[in-house]
Amino acid sequence: MRQFVIIDIESNTVQPDGEVLIVKANPVKEAEGFEHLEQMFGKKYFNYAMNECNETEVFMLPYSEELTRKLIQLARKYEDGVFWTLNMSEFIDARLSTPNGSVSIHKSTALVRRTLRIECQKYIPPVADWEFKHKIVDGIKIVTFSATKTTVRDNLDGGFSWDSGDIAFFVFPDNEENMQMLNDSIKLEPLKKQFWEPDTSSFYHARISMTGPLGSTGHDLYISNELPENRILENLQDALW
Repeated sequence: MRQFVIIDIESNTVQPDGEVLIVKANPVKEAEGFEHLEQMFGKKYFNYAMNECNETEVFMLPYSEELTRKLIQLARKYEDGVFWTLNMSEFIDARLSTPNGSVSIHKSTALVRRTLRIECQKYIPPVADWEFKHKIVDGIKIVTFSATKTTVRDNLDGGFSWDSGDIAFFVFPDNEENMQMLNDSIKLEPLKKQFWEPDTSSFYHARISMTGPLGSTGHDLYISNELPENRILENLQDALW
């Protein structure tokens, strides 16, 4: 187990992990040369830095309000000798892209499990190829469509069911390979437990808002990594509608 003093906590949304907590912390080490004082006063003495430095380590954890409160409380108790104690086997080494470049992080294995669940999310694609929209956006040939994201459940009677789900939008390069994949997908039969399961880690993910008669609704947008997402996002109205 390792101990840390927390120097910064922030929530953020990153891909493909979703909403996360980014925690910066400095390692805590037992101070040397204080054995006499420890015997006299019965307390331990520690060394740690309270500012970001070369020893600062970055952790990424699943976001929750409860965890945020606990970390804030721990961050305030360092003067009492109470530190953030971690089992490092519950983290993996990873990289995080930031505006200032890529940084090394310790990523919670809970996030890895959550990402796997997200990547296995099932979709019901359009029912006919006429729902594919073939467009040219900023000189790029694309095909876009909406699919229904759903959760499939096994029932106690041996059958299965799925929820009504949410609409998500997908954007692919308009080429023969992708059209073959999409035409195969619309032949799937949900009543036979056949669902489309794209690997969403191969897409750029964003959240978009649509305004309708009942107000604004949020939707997932997935842009294939084969496309320059910035150019699609800059022309989103032409790309989707």
